[in-house]
Amino acid sequence: MPDPRSIRTTISRLFKEQDKRKLLLRNSSNLADQAKLRGLLPKDFRNLLLENYNKNKLQLDQLLETTKSQEFLDSEKLQAFRAKKIKWKNI
Repeated sequence: MPDPRSIRTTISRLFKEQDKRKLLLRNSSNLADQAKLRGLLPKDFRNLLLENYNKNKLQLDQLLETTKSQEFLDSEKLQAFRAKKIKWKNI
């Protein structure tokens, strides 16, 4: 299983990306501007956004399910315990 911290980071990143996509899909003028910057037609850019949104939604759902597993929770607790043992000394 990957590092719990990296999974939490990925989840956070995916939420941010999804929020950006939602904003563009809700605002047609911003979507048209972004499509123009990328050299795409607004229709094509909307389709690309929807495709990426749906793919990331599936990945996000899988990662959120992973965070509910007992193995993940135990690994996260162990990682937190190990981090508490780190001592910093001024030299």
